Amino acid sequence: MFRTIGDGPALWESLLPPEVLRLPEELARVDALLDDPAFFAPFAPHFHPVLGRPKHRPAFRRAVKWRTGSEGRISALKRQYGWDRTRLDSTEGARTWAGYGILAHNPVKISTLAS
Repeated sequence: MFRTIGDGPALWESLLPPEVLRLPEELARVDALLDDPAFFAPFAPHFHPVLGRPKHRPAFRRAVKWRTGSEGRISALKRQYGWDRTRLDSTEGARTWAGYGILAHNPVKISTLAS
C-alpha cells in the first residue's frame, strides 16, 4: 500500500514480536531507498493519501458501470434465451446462436423501453 498519511502500525503489526518486524540488512537498505519522498513523488497524485489505493476518475467509474451492465445483460440472455448452450456445432454455429438470442431479445427490450 502506498499511503502518505497513516495512523501508525496496523493491529496485526502491533501483535507481532519485534524480531519479526525487523528487516534483514538487504531489505532494510531497499526500504530506506523507498522511504525517499522523491522516489514516490510522481505517483503520489494518483493515490488516495489514507487508503493507499489508486484514485478512480469518473471515466474509470463509467467504464466499470458499463462493463457491469454488459455482464448483467449477458447473464440475462444466458438465462432467458438459451445462451448457456448452443444447439449448433462449430464456432460459426455458436455465433449464429448468439445472434438469434440477440435478435429475440431486442424486440422485448424495445417494447419494455417504449412502454
